[in-house]
Amino acid sequence: MSGSTPLSPQERDHAFKRATLGFARRYADEIAEGMTEKALEAALHEALGIFGGTCGPGELSITF
Repeated sequence: MSGSTPLSPQERDHAFKRATLGFARRYADEIAEGMTEKALEAALHEALGIFGGTCGPGELSITF
């Protein structure tokens, strides 16, 4: 992207954590029972594919 600065590893980590903030609550039962790698992949795909976002003063503007 022209005009954009690449995110640092810390910023990428922060963005991922913000984008998956409700993941543990939403999938608490599945996590407690133990998720297969395939189930985890599907859950992450759903959690990140909802077209949400977050931003605020001093925060990254994140769209997922």
